[in-house]
Amino acid sequence: MDNGYSQYAYGNALNVTFNGKVSDAWGNSSNKFSYANNDARGIPLLGTSPWVLLYRSTKRDATLADWPANIGFIVRSFKATIGDSVITTPHINIGGQSGS
Repeated sequence: MDNGYSQYAYGNALNVTFNGKVSDAWGNSSNKFSYANNDARGIPLLGTSPWVLLYRSTKRDATLADWPANIGFIVRSFKATIGDSVITTPHINIGGQSGS
């Protein structure tokens, strides 16, 4: 879900955990997807009804139907079985691509 969004936020039913710039979460490598550091990877979405919002798109392309829209989602239920582990906390990664 990336369309040139410059801001992101996440939280849960009770509060906003983080609200900031996407560029703060990813590196400056040209033409390459990257993360700035491990803090931008595997971010747990804690609490009841965790959510994520991507907003302030920098793209202005009328051929993309969603270019002026903000995108968000709310996690109502999550369960993943990975090997022998059951994970019930969803996680997100904030990454980006610099250059053209």
